[in-house]
Amino acid sequence: MRCLDPLTVSPILARLALEFAVCDAWFSSVPGETWPNRNFAHAATSDDASDIELGFYYHPTIFEQLDAAGASWRIYHDGPAQAWCFRHLWREGSWLDRMLRRRPTIANWFPRDDFIAHAAAGDLPAYAFIEPTHLVTPAAAGTTNSQHPNNNRHGTADWFVGFASALRDSAVNDFVRKLALSRPPGSNPEPVVYKDERSKTSGPTCASPKTSRRSRAAC
Repeated sequence: MRCLDPLTVSPILARLALEFAVCDAWFSSVPGETWPNRNFAHAATSDDASDIELGFYYHPTIFEQLDAAGASWRIYHDGPAQAWCFRHLWREGSWLDRMLRRRPTIANWFPRDDFIAHAAAGDLPAYAFIEPTHLVTPAAAGTTNSQHPNNNRHGTADWFVGFASALRDSAVNDFVRKLALSRPPGSNPEPVVYKDERSKTSGPTCASPKTSRRSRAAC
């Protein structure tokens, strides 16, 4: 990212960083992929996962805490959402749910574009999690909007063009621009841009045996 001009590639995100709070001493919960860190954001645990592990998770999440406190929440998403891994977040309202007086949580899911309409109508929840498109393939390089590091592929101009386009038209830029234009009078939403991958999954390289005894001991 240091090779790109922030104000050119991602002007709104760069302006937010320059003029508002930036948590520059923040570290990912897991030195790994997006999913375990996203799980930490939702449930304060990755369920011992350090990589992308397909399957369902059943730990309590912030969304259940909000329900218990009587606060509203929604998940807005582009394409398949990683939060689908938490099966109880999309209950459809079965007979067991009705017997236990659990409301159907599937009603809390919306396409990302609905967020702007809800904001304009003054119909935002107490907490909204907006999940961009994060599935990265060569064919989707120009359409993904998650600023995922895997958009950056060396060797072909097409990949770089797709990478730059994804940043310029990212969900962050689109979200902030439209929210500023459509928020209702008297509302004061607080957007938080959350980065949940450190883009490196390996530990530090071990020092060469030829360096020093202290370095060898540290390895």
